[in-house]
Parts: sequence; structure tokens; C-alpha cells
Amino acid sequence: MTRSNSRPVLLAVLVLAGCGGGEEDKTAPFVGTWTVTMGTLSGTCPILPMPIMQNLAGGQQIITKTADGALSVSIISGCNIIFDVTGNVANLRVTTPPQSCNFTFNMLPVMGTFTGATFTVNGQTASFNYAGTGMLGTIACPVTGVGTSMKGVPADGGSSTQPDTGISDGP
Repeated sequence: MTRSNSRPVLLAVLVLAGCGGGEEDKTAPFVGTWTVTMGTLSGTCPILPMPIMQNLAGGQQIITKTADGALSVSIISGCNIIFDVTGNVANLRVTTPPQSCNFTFNMLPVMGTFTGATFTVNGQTASFNYAGTGMLGTIACPVTGVGTSMKGVPADGGSSTQPDTGISDGP
């Protein structure tokens, strides 16, 4: 009776298959549709007597993976910026010139330029914040956004895809 050498070969194949199986996709917890559960976009303009605010609750944030492994995040309808992922936190990618986009803030067209932003995931919930400057024509206004989101589309099937654009006195 001869002893087969197939057993050590099989064991080696199984060990190698378990190693180097590829990295886990660090963007996976972020990718998808997130619904803002509470949040506010605030701006302070030198020509206005008080800060202006926009309720973000009910708005959607769509997050997709980019070709280079970063995230494209629609932080507000019509405004996508790029984030890099480390653990459960995505941070605004620093670029020169800074990232910017056009969006509507209380029914006014604004060009936003971002100086900082984070999107932090904890399971199916997340918190976000961003800061920068909103240009209203030639007037520069500091703008901040802060809030929380839940992964998924609202129970109404997503009919509420735009944030409330009414002016409010506070959060």
C-alpha cells in the first residue's frame, strides 16, 4: 500500500486560499442612500441681520464609490463632494482648489466651497458635518451643515427627496 502525497498538497491549497483573499471594501458601510433624520444648513451673511437656516430633514444623501476607492457624497441635492475613508469616518478630500458645487439654499442659488467635512457611520446610522463658504453673488457667507442620517429610503418610498426650503428661526 502506497501513501498518497495529496493530503499535504490539499492542505497547502486550503491554507493559501484563506490568505490573501483580498481586502475588505472599506467603502461598503457608506455606499447607498441615506435619509437625513435631522439636520440644519446654516449661513451667516454680513448683509443679513440674522443667520439663515434650512432644515435638511427628509433629504437624501446618495453615496457611491469612486474609481479610486473614495466616496462621492451628495451632501445636499445637486452637490457632490469627494471623501476619503479611514475606518468608520469619511473625511473631505483636500484639493487645490478646494471642492465646490452649486446648490440651492433657501431658494437662493449658492456656490459652496468646502473647507472641512466628515461623514461618520455607526451601523445603519451616521452623523455628518461640513463647513465652508457660500457665495451669494459676490458676497461670501460662512456656511455649516450638521445632522444625522439613517441608511435607506423613507417609508413613503422616497417621495421626500428634497430638504425643506423654508426659512426658519432655528434648528
